[in-house]
Amino acid sequence: MRKGFLVSVLVINAFALAVLCVTNFQQAKRSGSPPMPVHGRVSDFSLLDQDQTVITPKTLAGRPWVANFMFTRCAGACPAMGWTMKGLQGSLNSVRLVSFSVDPEKDDPATLKKYAEGYSAVSGRWFFLTGDRKTIEEVSNSMHLGSLGELSAHSLRLVLVDPTGGIRGYYDSEDPKAVQKLIRDAGRLAAESSR
Repeated sequence: MRKGFLVSVLVINAFALAVLCVTNFQQAKRSGSPPMPVHGRVSDFSLLDQDQTVITPKTLAGRPWVANFMFTRCAGACPAMGWTMKGLQGSLNSVRLVSFSVDPEKDDPATLKKYAEGYSAVSGRWFFLTGDRKTIEEVSNSMHLGSLGELSAHSLRLVLVDPTGGIRGYYDSEDPKAVQKLIRDAGRLAAESSR
């Protein structure tokens, strides 16, 4: 009974996010809003995804993307952040998702693939990345999220990155209003990049 209720709530939320995304995408196309600020650039990286494909910033170029930091053994905020990312996957067709593991020693591609399947991650749209811890730390620092330190102390913010690697915004993954703003901003970037 409870599982059915949870699935119903998730389906309703995904539908609501999709409607919001379409509306915001249309508004973004019509708006003459000033450009979004650039808060820096994502550092260079070369990491493996859940399909053992090498992913670099060049792989992601051309479309906006949303990044988060997580690890598969996390029993705290990571599962909720995963469901938020899944909602974004359903709502933002023109935006890629990138989840960086802060526990690359344990999160190998096979482990990440199984984890990704739990969220119905679409291969080629939602990348779960692992590799050298130093590289992941450099990416986190370039996004102004600080040192990785303890596993459970990783950032819960979602980071919006433009098609050229510019950091355009930070959003609290636990705040529904912040996630709605992320959807609007990502829709706006997608509209701008499709011109």
